[in-house]
Amino acid sequence: MHRPRQVVRRFASLIAALTLAVPMVVSPVAAPTVAAASDPNGISFTLEGCNLDHGGTYNASTNTCSDSAYTTGNLGKSWAELDLVPLRFTVASGNSPNQTYSFVVGGDYLNGAATHNGWDYIGPGGPVLDTSLSDAACTAATFGPLAYALPGVGGAYETIYRLVTLTQQTGTTCVYNYYQRLALGAHLFSGSSLQAHLWNQSLNSSGIGEKRVQLPVSQLLPPTLTKDMTASQNEDNIWTLAKTPVPASLDFGDVCAVNALTSLPVTVTVQWTKTAGTPGRITVITHVYGTNVAHRDLTLTATDVVYSGTTPLYTVDGSPTNVPANQTVLLLSDTRTVDPGTANLNDSATAAITDTVTGIPVPGTIGPVTATASPTTSGTNDTATITDSESITGSGLAFSVATPSVGSFTDYTAGTSTTGPVDWSSGTRSASGSVGFSKTVTLSPLQVTSGTLSDTATLNGSDGFTVDATADIGITSTAAVTLTINKTIPNILQGAETQTFDFVVKDSTDATAGTASITFAAGEYSKHVDVPNLSPGTYTVSETTATGWNPQDDQQVTITGCSGSVNFENTFAPASASAVKVTVPAGQQAGWTMVLTGPGTPLGGEQLTTDATGTAAFATALQEGSYTITEVAQTGWDQTSATGDCSFTVDYPADFGTTFTCTFNNTERGNIALIKTFQGGAIPAGDTFTFQVRQNATSASDGTVLSTVDVTSGTTFPVNLIAPNSLVPGAYQVCELLQPGWGSTITTMTGHFEPNGGVSGYFCVPVTVTAGQTTTLTIDNTPPPGGVALTIGYWKTHSCQAPGKQADVLTATLTGHGFLVGSLLVDTCNEAVSLLSKTPIGATKNAASDPAFNFAAQYVAYKLNLLAGAADKTTAANAAANGQSILVAISFNGVTHTGISPAQKSALLADASILDKYNNNSL
Repeated sequence: MHRPRQVVRRFASLIAALTLAVPMVVSPVAAPTVAAASDPNGISFTLEGCNLDHGGTYNASTNTCSDSAYTTGNLGKSWAELDLVPLRFTVASGNSPNQTYSFVVGGDYLNGAATHNGWDYIGPGGPVLDTSLSDAACTAATFGPLAYALPGVGGAYETIYRLVTLTQQTGTTCVYNYYQRLALGAHLFSGSSLQAHLWNQSLNSSGIGEKRVQLPVSQLLPPTLTKDMTASQNEDNIWTLAKTPVPASLDFGDVCAVNALTSLPVTVTVQWTKTAGTPGRITVITHVYGTNVAHRDLTLTATDVVYSGTTPLYTVDGSPTNVPANQTVLLLSDTRTVDPGTANLNDSATAAITDTVTGIPVPGTIGPVTATASPTTSGTNDTATITDSESITGSGLAFSVATPSVGSFTDYTAGTSTTGPVDWSSGTRSASGSVGFSKTVTLSPLQVTSGTLSDTATLNGSDGFTVDATADIGITSTAAVTLTINKTIPNILQGAETQTFDFVVKDSTDATAGTASITFAAGEYSKHVDVPNLSPGTYTVSETTATGWNPQDDQQVTITGCSGSVNFENTFAPASASAVKVTVPAGQQAGWTMVLTGPGTPLGGEQLTTDATGTAAFATALQEGSYTITEVAQTGWDQTSATGDCSFTVDYPADFGTTFTCTFNNTERGNIALIKTFQGGAIPAGDTFTFQVRQNATSASDGTVLSTVDVTSGTTFPVNLIAPNSLVPGAYQVCELLQPGWGSTITTMTGHFEPNGGVSGYFCVPVTVTAGQTTTLTIDNTPPPGGVALTIGYWKTHSCQAPGKQADVLTATLTGHGFLVGSLLVDTCNEAVSLLSKTPIGATKNAASDPAFNFAAQYVAYKLNLLAGAADKTTAANAAANGQSILVAISFNGVTHTGISPAQKSALLADASILDKYNNNSL
């Protein structure tokens, strides 16, 4: 019997995008940090994560990566949602004491209230000590319970973290591995990246430093579902079509690696199935496929609900199915019939995920994905023809296909590299079957790229119906490029000296992509360091300015190949030298010539004059070696001290930026000037007055005569008593030579004295000379009578018995005069000198112990002073008369005398003392 032909239209939906059926996020109750131990003391921390873009290998059994893949920077774009991203922290104790301490690891949990999770778990049960990288004395660490901070830190709305506690020995370096799970839906986390952190117990960086790694979120891929649905009524045969790629995606990995991959295989299986129809009913066939893009196996359990319009007809529950990493697996296949006339057939599939590694539930489901089918009448559909078309997109990508086991190509030679399309036809098929297309995808030239290998199969039934199946295989490649930092410095290091330069590399988002250091030892001046495992792009390299070295500008490089470089040529901040002038009195510090001698200075040294502040900053950039700073002396000044770096040796790098300063203290010399008057007026013509400047003169000593100046009526006053600015500040004496009987105001000045017992005829007054000052004395003289008396010593040294030494003032005074001493008339120089010497006339031995001769000496000087015009004093006159009367009483004749009574002796001694004071002008 021939049945009416029915036309059947089939609809299938292969939806690659993820739709999350996740309920509103409910944050766990925020748990405060509970300190298990004290904060770390002197511990150095490093936080690293795995970057698979750089050729690293992921070990799913341990959830770790190859050591070369760990970085302190960006974790790359190769991760997927629900990956357990390997992290590690390194703690080094250095010289710190043995200690037990705690700190925190964690990361961004929520980006806003009830929105999307980032990291949703930290495991495993505790940090795992990496014994291959740790010292033998390192011990196990523990994790505290999973905790949450609301508000979050580090920019997150809410933070997830665990407290780490460990005990560490002095001098050890310990490495611990752990992981953090990327939440389902993490690609929806706002911002450019998720951050994983290492903090102190207060969830900040104090005492630890900013330790974080970043993982881009925009290219995170979730697990996905795809499905198809067919509905056929009154068909003898029902055809379905499926396409499965293995693997689900292709990654060439690091194109900069040695022996980088240039080709990758992929097999796409096209399967067609012929199923007998059920007369009078509608046969509904549904398939649900799950694709796992994570780097570990996941267990997916699919559920498919079939509807008529919006009315559920039935639910199909799939079994838990393991989906290997980077594989697409059939999760659910169902065939059943529904009543004729059932309209608007559609279905909606979701899948729950089980994390068998952590045992931590994955909230929500993936899906739904939907398909529809509208059955119409058809025929027998005994046969079908399947066609396939393949093509590829992406820079540098091509593919080739091996000869298939079924059917043939149209206008394509098997094994030929092409970008497509490559067309294939099965020919007429009357039974279920499949064909595998073995393809080889090539990348040339090696470059960072992304593309898609698209494969669309179409089944054409003999009665005219069609159904399609597609497979889009994502293709990627990455590059672990190397940035070389070239560094040169002057060749200045010697012996055990070293110098380290630190660099920070940041990407175009200003995120830290890496750090590096270069250390120079003695004799080294050009070195480089590689910063590996970077992605192509633009990088800015900053040098941390080392003490004493000049700052360097940031260097930027755009790396499009596998390597790039920047150059830093450092110059140091050289040492410098300066001289500082301090003057007494102040205010004269400018204009002094300073001289710097040593390596690099001109012949004779660099000469520079001091500025208004007294500073001479030398222009010479100091080299290594010995230097001396001196000053050019100025007349009238004395250098009282030279302190600081007046002779020094420069040694780099220890002396980078050092300013060596020598401070010179100079004191200006002073001066003594005189204004001389005669009886208050000008000096008469023919008169000469002699003045001296002395040092260390006292009543017992003449001191040192520094200058002698005669002033006359032609002298202009004030007159310098010594060369201008020739006296070092201090104590001096101004002395005037006085003739007997002359008066001088010098004898009325405070502190006046007659030097060395008054033998010279000079009268002195103390004078203090101050720096840069002229001390001026005004002295007035009056002629005899009424002048000063002179001492016994003066009259002896200015007599006939001192020929050629001093003027014979005694003879001149005595000439034409005479006076009685006892009964002796003294009218000759020799008589006077004998008595002044307390020696009997004609004898050679003095009689200083004899009160009579002792009085006679003072009496002779007294009488000579009066003859010369000295002013008499009543006390002196009375003493002279009394003593002379005693001399007469004892028959004193200049040679002998009669006995002296005790009373006479006492009187003579007293009278002699009075006359001594008179003769010394101290009465």
